[in-house]
Amino acid sequence: MEYLIEKVSGFQPVIVDKVHAKFDSILVSKEELRKGDVALFGIPFEGMTYNPVGARAGPKGIREAFETCRPYNSILKMDITETIRVADIGNIDVEPLDYDETFRRIDGVLKEVLKQGWVPIILGGSHTITEGTVKTFSKHCGGKIGLLWLDAHPDTMESYHGDRHFCGCPLIRLIEDGAVRAENVVHIGIRGFTNSKATIDKIDELGVNVFNMDFVRRNGIDQTMEKALKIVKDGTKAFYTTLDIDVVEGGLVPGTQSPNPGGLMPLEIMEMARKASLAGSEAFDIVCVAPPVDVAQMTTKLAASLVLEMMTGVAYRSRK
Repeated sequence: MEYLIEKVSGFQPVIVDKVHAKFDSILVSKEELRKGDVALFGIPFEGMTYNPVGARAGPKGIREAFETCRPYNSILKMDITETIRVADIGNIDVEPLDYDETFRRIDGVLKEVLKQGWVPIILGGSHTITEGTVKTFSKHCGGKIGLLWLDAHPDTMESYHGDRHFCGCPLIRLIEDGAVRAENVVHIGIRGFTNSKATIDKIDELGVNVFNMDFVRRNGIDQTMEKALKIVKDGTKAFYTTLDIDVVEGGLVPGTQSPNPGGLMPLEIMEMARKASLAGSEAFDIVCVAPPVDVAQMTTKLAASLVLEMMTGVAYRSRK
């Protein structure tokens, strides 16, 4: 893990009464992790975003929001620490304008996390990072993976001003490069007027299973997730969940590159993250959280809650 910056500024655990412990106080060192525990790390990388609003600050902002959270899930009525340990192993030391080198470093760190049997939860960064993380996850699983993609945009641009690794391109790159089969990809959340005909046509042409927001509205969260999880698990060894915060209603997540109306409500996305984890997702990322343009930590607090939902699912599976 030579590319990790392990001491993360502004996120120092404080020892408190365990009965009322905040999330940051229950973290352990990576040396204390066992197989099946959670390794949390950041990838503060935006690449060539058309509107560089600060997703590289996402890991720091989410960690700061953790300081208001406790490790107890009031829906499942369990404390994460009952069954698993969580370590924050730091950020990957990225090269801000170098895709190849950044992807190489992502591969090095994530490969080691997976080798140890830890469940990775990754804090982005723009959606560009998912091109690197899913490729490594796919190699680890012998190419037999499913992919649950929660996003307001298809991310199937061929390129943007010649940039083939732009944050609007990762899904098409992953399918074209053979990291995942389109029939095992479910994309949830497309809506509104920020997508072009070309990208919508392309995601249909690729054969991705698209559940747009009209589909979600008509079918509800339970049926949508039941159908999605069946697809990502069909004939696969494992599945990966990637969550772009802009899948949420734009008025409630101002801290992102492209907040738009018509998205999921916070309670809905929290339930979806929990269901994906309970169903066995073995890796997660959350991307496009941009603290510099956030308001009253609305976006970072939701992002932190989503990460904790992911962890709760891992803990619940471990208990069962």
